[in-house]
Amino acid sequence: MNGFLVGGQIGCNLWQSDRWVLGIEGQAAWANIDGQIGPFLQLATGFNTFRTEADAIGSIAARLGYAFGASGQGLFFVKGGAAFIREQFFVSNHQDPIFDIQSDKDWRWGWMVGAGVEWVLVTNWTIKAEYNYNHFGSRDVDLCSSIANVCSRSWGIKQDVHLVKVGLNWRFTGFGGPVAPVAARY
Repeated sequence: MNGFLVGGQIGCNLWQSDRWVLGIEGQAAWANIDGQIGPFLQLATGFNTFRTEADAIGSIAARLGYAFGASGQGLFFVKGGAAFIREQFFVSNHQDPIFDIQSDKDWRWGWMVGAGVEWVLVTNWTIKAEYNYNHFGSRDVDLCSSIANVCSRSWGIKQDVHLVKVGLNWRFTGFGGPVAPVAARY
């Protein structure tokens, strides 16, 4: 699978001790991710192509970071938590269009881990880059014909998604809005 996503995140740093920072964040994105494998020859049905489309993906995670730089303006971090994706699966047969079958769009939950770096550009703006590995496990999916009112057997689907993301963040430092830090802290 490959494609792109556009989304947002919200989070907060809950605790900081010296250069260690602990926080939580939620991310959600509209996605245009798809991929296919095949065609494969299957003796019973001929040549089949398997395809997946995802239109939303996100996570809810805890984040642990270590601030670096002379005034702590950089942050290396690792994170982990729950992941979700909204996707649909397809199987097409090249000899028999009645065998073109698809699943309903469905939300799937799994887990994720990630790592990245964030850098303070100016007082309240940061830029970040991160990698996330999302594991959605295995499950059986029923696929039905888009032409005939016929459903196929269940297909076993195992899914992992690798994401590379870059972002620009606005940091709030209190309920009164952004203010300049009193001490150099991430």
